[in-house]
Amino acid sequence: MTAVPRILDKSQRIGILKQTDWATPQAASANFETQCYDRASVTPDPGVTVDGINNMSGLGGVMDEYSNVVVDSVSGLKSLPFSGFLTKETAAKHFIAVFQKVTEAVTTPFAKQFTFADDVLDWKSGEGYLHTVAFDTGISARGMILQNALINEYSLIIDPFGKGAGHYVKHSGTWIGNALLKDQTLSGTWTVPAKTFFNDSTNGFEDNLDLTIGATALTSEPFLKFEFEYSAGIETDFVTTGGKVNNYLWKPKAQFIIDLPYNSHTAPFLGAYPTGSNALVAVLDNGVTAHADKDLIFSNTYGHLISNPYKYDKEYVAVRVEINIELPSAGWGNIIQLTDTIDGAY
Repeated sequence: MTAVPRILDKSQRIGILKQTDWATPQAASANFETQCYDRASVTPDPGVTVDGINNMSGLGGVMDEYSNVVVDSVSGLKSLPFSGFLTKETAAKHFIAVFQKVTEAVTTPFAKQFTFADDVLDWKSGEGYLHTVAFDTGISARGMILQNALINEYSLIIDPFGKGAGHYVKHSGTWIGNALLKDQTLSGTWTVPAKTFFNDSTNGFEDNLDLTIGATALTSEPFLKFEFEYSAGIETDFVTTGGKVNNYLWKPKAQFIIDLPYNSHTAPFLGAYPTGSNALVAVLDNGVTAHADKDLIFSNTYGHLISNPYKYDKEYVAVRVEINIELPSAGWGNIIQLTDTIDGAY
């Protein structure tokens, strides 16, 4: 047998495109938009269940019987994890796949205000936002396509102490869908967006945190790390005759997790935890003028601390505020605001 060369992970790529509706995923010939994902971060999972029928067969033996093994490759949710740098050019596509609701300005720069679509969504009937995710495996006619995809798990991290590229904002998560097509010839002309990173030497998040917990309000407070964590809790809702997932159920949850030094400013947070005081990120921004290109803002108006804030950071005392983001009686405000020069047509 003739030896064939191995495939470098760097020769692979991921592309995404927004779908118009559930019934019309993007085709393999579509011009997908290449994403800035880390090498070797993508492991497609076809959602296969290997089960068995444990019946009396008369064959004897204590091991599994070949004829009784059941392989179900249809009914499970399919997934594709990722990690990489958050860029201005691709951030909105990820945020809308998380929040499922956005208000976008009609002229450039396009300020996009993301908040939770806090309702039972019927994706099959056109509600919410779905994407097609393409995986170019590096071998012709061996591509994969994840259909009717949205983001089920998502994490965004700002590390003010990161060195080099580690200073840029990173994100990771899992795309989930109802079909993962294999052996696809991805024949479209893929676009390669520019890479404009957040938290660079020009526009940083350091010293731009306004945080209020109970009676303690801090302004322009330095922090050690900031995270946005999200889970959609996607489950199957209805199936086709053959058992294929035909809609989704969700129960989203989200938190801001902020590591801070323990000092005279943050010490009152320890007392606010057992009292159930309101906890909110009044604003965390990257220093760009509001509604100007590259503006990125995080905020919430109501929440509770859901874990003990008392921590250690090596030999120093620290505080970790884990804020569960909760629905105000007046309705949701913005959780993330992003401004770019891209018309998302949302």
